[in-house]
Amino acid sequence: MSDRIMVDEYLDAPIKELEFRDGSIWKLRQPHESDFFATQKISKRHQAKRDARIKALVAKAQKATEAAGGDDDAGRQLVDEDASEYALERELSSRYLSASILSVFIEPPQKPEAILELGPDIIAYLHLLLNEVLVGDAAKKRLAAERAGES
Repeated sequence: MSDRIMVDEYLDAPIKELEFRDGSIWKLRQPHESDFFATQKISKRHQAKRDARIKALVAKAQKATEAAGGDDDAGRQLVDEDASEYALERELSSRYLSASILSVFIEPPQKPEAILELGPDIIAYLHLLLNEVLVGDAAKKRLAAERAGES
């Protein structure tokens, strides 16, 4: 065990590497301070798009209700059909938000659509690894491993 942390090496070391059949490699990199602002912007933009969609859906439902002579069933049916996660445009889904946030930490840079192709299990796994680093659990594990190596 070394008493020295080589900062550049530490920051350059990926959290995880993903290797593809064609030999290409994506790296889930260590977070930088600016990433917190980038992910906040992504989340706010995503929420604003969802809010706009909901507002448009409410207006559409109100028009359908009015057109049906005040019968709420017409508006409710429209909302039920349109509000489903399956009816959402891909960019408004929670899966797309997850992929968008992960895209901040993937090198070389990838679009959320490419990350979605990894599948839900790998995406969830990468989020868990990243979260471990962000909340300090990865550091706690490293420290425990270092201490276990000392004894």
